Amino acid sequence: PAPAQWQTIRFNALASRLFQSSDPDLAQVSLDAAQRGWDYMTRPDRDFSAYQATKIPPLGHGGLNSMYIGFTEDSALENAHRLCAALAMYRATDAGQFLDEAVSSARALCALQLRGADEKSSPDLASFRVSATSPMLANSFFYYWQTSGPIGLVELLKTAPEHSSAD
Repeated sequence: PAPAQWQTIRFNALASRLFQSSDPDLAQVSLDAAQRGWDYMTRPDRDFSAYQATKIPPLGHGGLNSMYIGFTEDSALENAHRLCAALAMYRATDAGQFLDEAVSSARALCALQLRGADEKSSPDLASFRVSATSPMLANSFFYYWQTSGPIGLVELLKTAPEHSSAD
């Protein structure tokens, strides 16, 4: 499923940085794996159809279909995970294209944030819609939201506070 792919990119990029001084060959293998994952997830013909759990073994995996339902093209969860993967790739490579990808994902994510006048009249201001056309809120099944949405936005502000799109 998509979140596993984005997380794999993120953690391989992190591994490439962690092993840079102690094992440069392993660092390069990790970075190459992260880049291949990025290329796979950002290809134009990527399939965004709903995740379908494997039928083997036949019992116990049906719940996965509901867990991954929020990962659709341009969804809050997709943009949050792409944001974190892009930031990890930027830190590992210092390539500006990844910083631009992170900013683009953050903009798309923030466009899905609920709007209101203030916290008292709109206590749901910290919530995001699943997508622009969905009335549902993005879920927080397991690691999906907590380790991507808020962390990605904060990390982007920390990484590039002077970016030309930082507004």
